Amino acid sequence: MSDFQTEENFNAKGEVVMVKKMFGWAAAVLLLAAPACVLAAGSAGGGDWHSLFIGDDGELYAAGVNMNGAFGNGETGFTQESSPVLVELPENQKPLKIFNDGLGAASYILGTDGNVYSFGDSSYMQLGREGDAATPARVEMPEGVSITDMSAGFGYAAAIGSDGQVYSWGNNDSGQIGDGTNSSRFFPTKALLPEGVSALKIAAGDDHTTVVGSDGKVYSWGSNDYGQLGSDTSSRTTPGEVFLPEGVSISDISAGQDHVMAIGSDGKLYAWGGNGQGQLGDGTTASRSEVAEVSLPEGISVMKIANSALGSAAIGSDGKVYLWGSVDGYTSYSVPQAMDLPEGVVPSDLGSTGAGFLISGSDGQLYSVGGNRFGELATGDLSSKSVPFQTGFFLMPQPDSDSANNSSPDAGSGDDQSPTEDVTGSHGFEFSPPEKMDPAFVVEPDTGRVFIMIEAY
Repeated sequence: MSDFQTEENFNAKGEVVMVKKMFGWAAAVLLLAAPACVLAAGSAGGGDWHSLFIGDDGELYAAGVNMNGAFGNGETGFTQESSPVLVELPENQKPLKIFNDGLGAASYILGTDGNVYSFGDSSYMQLGREGDAATPARVEMPEGVSITDMSAGFGYAAAIGSDGQVYSWGNNDSGQIGDGTNSSRFFPTKALLPEGVSALKIAAGDDHTTVVGSDGKVYSWGSNDYGQLGSDTSSRTTPGEVFLPEGVSISDISAGQDHVMAIGSDGKLYAWGGNGQGQLGDGTTASRSEVAEVSLPEGISVMKIANSALGSAAIGSDGKVYLWGSVDGYTSYSVPQAMDLPEGVVPSDLGSTGAGFLISGSDGQLYSVGGNRFGELATGDLSSKSVPFQTGFFLMPQPDSDSANNSSPDAGSGDDQSPTEDVTGSHGFEFSPPEKMDPAFVVEPDTGRVFIMIEAY
């Protein structure tokens, strides 16, 4: 860990905090000098210029560059803080999850009351509310509707409400709001899903939105410049059906910059949209709107998926990680390539950065691969990795081995080890509520310091 350039500071409680911030559409790493157990309840997220994290006291902190109110402390000028600064949320609210938009200067905090609080850049009206942009305030959802899940794209956000409907706000130049217009929206606006259909899964790309509906169909809207809507239509401003293979329903979706992947009910993986780097995995670099099967080895079904901007990844039923598309900014594959982990190690979880992927191994260690010019792979250097790199970081296992979110297979299960259920969002590691241990926490063996892997959208 000596290769990391860190700065020792103190938080509001006088505890030592070491912070390293990576810039860009990629991942960031926060280094917190604290016992492992106290950060079991934490959560984090980052943008292009700043990072947010939940401390061991359950409060929200910000570090890095404070621009356009990104710290939520009321300041709108350009300042920089190398020490974490407390972000004051509304009374009685504690942060559970953090979302950041693709511009990196707006933040969304899911509170314990089910409301989302926003602050920061509002140049695309992406805060979803009126009032001071530099301090956290509640996204103004319709009365009686809370947010159950959300995904942030480029200058806009899309959320699933407690009523099952999709609400979006912010940039709408490609119709990604889904309300039948190209007018950007200041407040959450309901997408025009077919009557009787509610949303189960949601993924926001650069300027397109995709949802899995309660009727078993997949709907998409926004830009279709590369076929990312899964139909031969032009870009559209209202939800339209993705043309799936006959008899196939979708259990999970993930979106990259201009492409979409989906796990089918038949265990196969499907993809459509932009393919300039081979990210559709069909052996070509031709973009297409047709939903077609990814060319995985025969007999392999998919357990988990993730997308970087121009790359794709999956954990197969054979316990291997497959990568295709842009791997590290220099290497691209047009069909899935199995990546070797050390003998006896199988992948248990999968996340992504803007230009790479993070793999949790059954040995508890973090493996990373991809572009790394900001150090986002946590390898101790700035060189890209074309194959998974053993970082030497140990991922903290969850205390409850029976938990549905447990990311570390039982070390005694031998060759029968298999990937566990998904704990990641469409772009990377997602963090658990305070009562659970999240697999994205990393412990440095020599010092016991805790590292939190976080993604900047």
